[in-house]
Amino acid sequence: SSKTPLPISGLYAFVPPSLKGGLPLKEFARVVMRLNPVLKFTLITKGYPNDPSPGDPVSAPHRYLVQAYHATFLEFSAKRDLQLEQEQTMGSVTVESKPNGFWTDLVSLHRNMAMGCFEIMLEGTRSLGRDDVTHSGLRFNICGLETSHKLNKEVADLEERVASNIPAELVYSALYWVHHLLRSSIKDETLRSEADRKWDSAKLSAMLSKFLETEYSLFWLEVLSLTGNVDH
Repeated sequence: SSKTPLPISGLYAFVPPSLKGGLPLKEFARVVMRLNPVLKFTLITKGYPNDPSPGDPVSAPHRYLVQAYHATFLEFSAKRDLQLEQEQTMGSVTVESKPNGFWTDLVSLHRNMAMGCFEIMLEGTRSLGRDDVTHSGLRFNICGLETSHKLNKEVADLEERVASNIPAELVYSALYWVHHLLRSSIKDETLRSEADRKWDSAKLSAMLSKFLETEYSLFWLEVLSLTGNVDH
């Protein structure tokens, strides 16, 4: 979401597992850095009082939020073809259509993000193996609280517990899985085969059922509560 930027490491967590083997985190950070003309990077200082200057985004990808400078870039990338005006002699203007090299299939993007959200919440499969996280999926008592009889505001070190146990990609997934799911309409996609669309639809349906019909939905509410996002 353009309203909730992720750190580079959190964005990396959404890279499909099949691609991660050939794309280490630091290399991914370098790729993202090459897009700095259209992306902005913001240093995260909250939670790091003793480390105000961690280095550049490549050496400290968990410390830099990344987002597009302007929402218009996202609109531009959604256009498959560009209408280019060319002025001719005698003041006439012709319009030429050219493929957009930055074109993004939004239906596929939302579908992949929806799958990523469910995989991260249910199994942590897109985050396991990272240096700073052992398991990022939803689970019972995710912050290891000693008692459930206290309000969040009564837990003295809650902020530190949340930072240590609930990574940015899990917070994002908990907040935006509905957003991406509603925009991943398989029936409107024309670029893939019917078999692929049916497979994707079945996979998303299975993930949604597992999420809503098991204890994961309760773990999800716990994460929303601990991060102060129940009213989101």
